Parts: sequence; C-alpha cells; structure tokens
Amino acid sequence: MKQSGRSFLPKVHELRTLGDLLGEARQYDRKLIAHEQPDPAALHAGTISNAKSVIILIGPEGGFTPQEKAAAEKAGFHHWYLGARRLRTETAAIVTAAMSLLADADSLLE
Repeated sequence: MKQSGRSFLPKVHELRTLGDLLGEARQYDRKLIAHEQPDPAALHAGTISNAKSVIILIGPEGGFTPQEKAAAEKAGFHHWYLGARRLRTETAAIVTAAMSLLADADSLLE
C-alpha cells in the first residue's frame, strides 16, 4: 500500500456462507456480484466511483448457481460483468480490485 501510494487497504474477509454475507451487506453503498455472463443490465466499472463503500461477491470455481444469483439480487446486488472469459477465483479477486481502482480516474491522479 505504501509503495503504491494508496491511502487505504481493501478488506478481504474470511470465508463465510453466502446467506451470512448477504445479511451483512446492507452497510455498503454499492453491492456487486461479479460474473462472466453477459447481461444488458450489468453495471460497468464506473458505477462504483464516488462510492464510500463497495462489496464485490466473487464466486467459487464454476460460478454462482442461479439460486445464489437470485438471492444476491434480492439483497440488492447488481451484476458486474467481468468479460467473456471465466476467471479462477483468485484471479477474479485481482481483476475486480484493479477494475475498482480504474473506475475512478481521479484516484489515479492523487
């Protein structure tokens, strides 16, 4: 963090059940569920700029089930399209962190 000149460290939480996580997600300004399926309603990276707090769900290998996606949507999560390629879980975490940084162009100039 010091080397890159960032002013905050993203939180990476312990693994927990999706149900527990969805119940705790009310506190976030933006709630996103990352996935590889094209969706015309999916949000683009710029939608997280100016958000005070963001939570991004990254699924297991193989992706979220339709029931898990529906539960996340019901809890206020929006789809965040990561592209047509299916990413490994650990790679998706890195990609979403990078996309989050790039979402707010002003943060690159600070």
